[in-house]
Amino acid sequence: MVFDRFHIMRHIVETVGKVRKQEHKALMDKGDATLVKSKYLWLTNPSDMTDQAKERFRELQSNELRPDVLGCSMRCCGNCGATRLPHGR
Repeated sequence: MVFDRFHIMRHIVETVGKVRKQEHKALMDKGDATLVKSKYLWLTNPSDMTDQAKERFRELQSNELRPDVLGCSMRCCGNCGATRLPHGR
């Protein structure tokens, strides 16, 4: 079985998006607009961010958001390459 980077990253993007949407909805129900216009910050490689985007992302990280997927986001997995598992796993 082969896991390629494209398919792994697709699942990560979908999961990060799903959790971000859930967190955003919960915050908006409380009147908190913390995550407004932050979608692409969670999906952007930090080395590609502008200084302004990096500062905004640091502010978001300092808030009490769900730590599961949002805390990790794609930057934890951005360097994953193709992985080949031994047959039968």
